[in-house]
Order: sequence, then structure tokens, then C-alpha cells
Amino acid sequence: MAARGPFLWRDGPGGRAVSWRVWVLIWLLPGVMAAGALFLVFEQLWKQAVSVPAVGVVDHVYSWPGETLFDRGQTLYSPRMRYTEPDGQSRAATVGLAHPGFDFARGSEHAIRIFPGRDRDAMLPGLHNWMAAIVVGLLAAVLALPALWAHLRLRKWLAG
Repeated sequence: MAARGPFLWRDGPGGRAVSWRVWVLIWLLPGVMAAGALFLVFEQLWKQAVSVPAVGVVDHVYSWPGETLFDRGQTLYSPRMRYTEPDGQSRAATVGLAHPGFDFARGSEHAIRIFPGRDRDAMLPGLHNWMAAIVVGLLAAVLALPALWAHLRLRKWLAG
């Protein structure tokens, strides 16, 4: 008599079988990472769509020592930009990021993207805005390789 109830895989007189739970376990982490990367891409596309280009003038630069594994021993900078909204109102906002390369001179002008009518950070255009999506996407791709290997091995085992 065949065993009843939940199982992951079984090999018995009724043949080989693999539960749907195994397939979910194999593809769960790469799938979640890929979904996260897609979310981050769409978030960045949305930010690009609702923001407008402007010119920001640096009026203050915040600085502090780096404390993480990647920036220890470096000084991080975060500029505050003063800009004029399309309705003529003057505002100031930081870029929301800190980087050793953001040590801009006071009074210097930079192309930024702003969110009119919203009290949010300004965006400095560049690849750094897409880095989170790129890193999570690369993690998804790397995690998909062992998942694909396990998937193919299980298919081969099922074929017998």
C-alpha cells in the first residue's frame, strides 16, 4: 500500500513522484529575488516618470566618516541642493545618498531631477540610481543556476 499524506518526493511501487513543494523550494529564492529586481526597476522607472529635470545649486555638503565594510576609512558626502520648482517656489533637498564622489563645491550647479509639489529628496541622474535593481537581479541570476541544476537533476530522476 502506498504512503498517503504530504511528501516531498517518493520512490515506490507506484513510481517516482516529486511534490509541488519541492519545485517551490527550488525556485522560491531565485523567484523572490527576480521579483524584487523587477520591483526596483519599476520603482526607478516610476521615479523617472514623475520627476522633472532641474538645475540644483549646492548650498551645503554634509560629511561623515564611512562606517561600513565598503566605505570604512573614507569620508562620505551628501550635498544639499537648492532649486526652483516649476511654479517658482525655491526649495532645498539632499540627494538622499552619500558617496565619496559627492564632494561638490558650494555654489556649483548640477543637473538633478525633482518631484514637483512633493517634499522629497532630489535625484542625481546616474547609474547609482539603478544599482540596487542591478545587484538584486544579478543575485537572482546567480541563484537561478543551482535551482536550474536541481530542477534538471530532479527531472532526470523522475525519468528514471
